[in-house]
This record gives sequence, structure tokens and C-alpha cells, in this order.
Amino acid sequence: MKKRYFSPIILLSVMSFQAAAVEDCASNQEAVQRELHIAQQYSNTGKVAGLQEALNDIQRHCTSATVQQDTARDIRKLNEKIRDKERDIAELERELRRSKADEDHRKTIKLEHKIYNKRMDLQELKQELASLNS
Repeated sequence: MKKRYFSPIILLSVMSFQAAAVEDCASNQEAVQRELHIAQQYSNTGKVAGLQEALNDIQRHCTSATVQQDTARDIRKLNEKIRDKERDIAELERELRRSKADEDHRKTIKLEHKIYNKRMDLQELKQELASLNS
């Protein structure tokens, strides 16, 4: 039988990820339970039924593997959004160069504002991605 040795760093990172996944499942469950309690206090039967179902789903399906899959999916989506924003910015910058060459000041100002807003959106997406990766 072959013996496998794992680096302590790898084991710690896997264990910390699993702990974070369990914590995430627990925090989701706790949040739903809080909402459920409030809905019960106000006799909101429709919301109680939906929250009960959500709570049951969390208890049945929330595992470290599902949390990992969800995180990987979220990272892929954010990377896709970042690429789209970068393409949009590049296109707007090309338009900006053309408007400057044509000396269209109104269009230049409009494009500069659009580029600024897109860059702010891009920065927010990158920060969100960094928080998911940490």
C-alpha cells in the first residue's frame, strides 16, 4: 500500500476552507431561522412556508462541496463580468480618441464620463473578486 504524505500547509488550507464552508452553511441557516421567527411572529404563513422550505434545503444540501462549487461559479461569473467591462472600456477609449480627433467636445466629455463610470464598476468587481479569493 502506498503511503501519502500531505504538506501541513495544504492540510491547514483544506481544513480552513471546510471550516469556512461549514460556517457559511451555519450562517445561512441562522439567517433563515431569524427570518422564519419574524415571519411566525407576524403570522405570515406564505413566508413561513417558503422559509421552512429554504431551511430544509440548507440542512439537506449545504456542504463544503456545494459551497466550494458556488464560490467557483461566482468567481467565473465575476471574471466574465470583468472581461466584459474591460472590453467596454477599450471600445469607449477608441471612440474617445476618434471624438478628440474630430474635436467633438460634447461627445468627448460624455465618453470620458462613461469611461470613468465603467472603471469604477470594474474596480468594484475586482474588489468583489478579491474578497471571494481570500
